[in-house]
Amino acid sequence: MFLSACFFPPQVFVKRAGEKASLIVDGINAQSKRVSGGEKNPLGSPLYFGGVPSAVVSSLLTVPGPGGFVGCVRDLELNEESIANPATSLGVVPCFQTTLQPGAYFSSQGGHMAIDEALVLGRDLEVQLEVRLVSDSGLLLHAGTGQQLSLYLNQGEVTVTVNSGNGEFSTSFTPEESLCDGRWHSITVMKKSNVLQLHVDAASEHSIGPKQGRSSGAKETVYLGGAPDGVDVPGLPAALPSFHGCVRRAVLNQRPAVLSKPLSVHGAVGTQGCPAM
Repeated sequence: MFLSACFFPPQVFVKRAGEKASLIVDGINAQSKRVSGGEKNPLGSPLYFGGVPSAVVSSLLTVPGPGGFVGCVRDLELNEESIANPATSLGVVPCFQTTLQPGAYFSSQGGHMAIDEALVLGRDLEVQLEVRLVSDSGLLLHAGTGQQLSLYLNQGEVTVTVNSGNGEFSTSFTPEESLCDGRWHSITVMKKSNVLQLHVDAASEHSIGPKQGRSSGAKETVYLGGAPDGVDVPGLPAALPSFHGCVRRAVLNQRPAVLSKPLSVHGAVGTQGCPAM
């Protein structure tokens, strides 16, 4: 196995031959250890890199401190062969050599995070986001399965769609200037009874939907940056790409979400900051 860090030059080799395991840093044998069992206990898949899933429990595994590896790695090789795209990834994003700014980064490789589990779509609601876009298309936020709320961008147009039980209605807004300008922009969704408002910076649009019935009070999970594969999101444009950009603020009904500590993360999402653009 061959590793080379992005910000620092050391080369790290981990080698196992028979009953001997060695750690070599920049050509210097830093440590060697006899492995009991040797070839009778060959290493098998899966191979985890950067950390270990929380579901993996082993009495032989000792991890110093919480979480996994924090940093950059390039040129990963296994048995002198380059490792292609991983089978799965969690919270792994491209490596940046710039200072990170507060927020969550969503790579073009696709990913999402759950930020709330208590949004009631049948009642009045308000969602406030501050975003900095790299791409002008993608699913920005989604909540619900039967009753649903979706906020997405499609070639610069911002659209919010709501179905709180009595039929779907939506409103859209296309800014005169592209939102992909390297600046932060505010997007706010407000639903009061059957009136849906969309605010993009200082501009706004609204629509009036069907009269709302009595709310069931069902609480929905809110996903930021996309939605899980098993969640159906009706009405999305065909071939809509993954959301690519940063979110530094997300507030649901006056409840700020802690983006650095989401309820769950899937895919190429960085929770420790956004690269300067």
